[in-house]
Amino acid sequence: MENCELFKVLNTMPKGALHHIHTTAANPIDTYLKLTYDERVYFNSRENLFKVYPKHEGVLDGYVQCTQLRSFYSSPEDFDTMVMNEILLGPKESANMESHAIWKHFQQKFSKVGEIGKFIPFFKFLTKAALERCIA
Repeated sequence: MENCELFKVLNTMPKGALHHIHTTAANPIDTYLKLTYDERVYFNSRENLFKVYPKHEGVLDGYVQCTQLRSFYSSPEDFDTMVMNEILLGPKESANMESHAIWKHFQQKFSKVGEIGKFIPFFKFLTKAALERCIA
């Protein structure tokens, strides 16, 4: 199918299929882990939220650069495990739950990383990674 035909098919769906590829859910966890190595990504352990401060200005109380937080852990891998646990919805969290209850947990996970995808360079990185994953 040629690109323009594919575009027509995607846009015949109710919202268009591309609207359903969310940067908060379409990427493998290693994509987000990679972004936490960027000095512009901050984490607030009280709020369990990630934010991006491109110029390191106006950083809200409680937000610390992930690159700095990583050094507070016994190893970088321990920090990465914490990040994975914050972002991923694991079997323990979803076992024996109805789909609407699981969706509530998904929404909480999405909100943790939602701000990361609003920074244009990271949005492009996440979108590209998601599409490459779809192609694979």
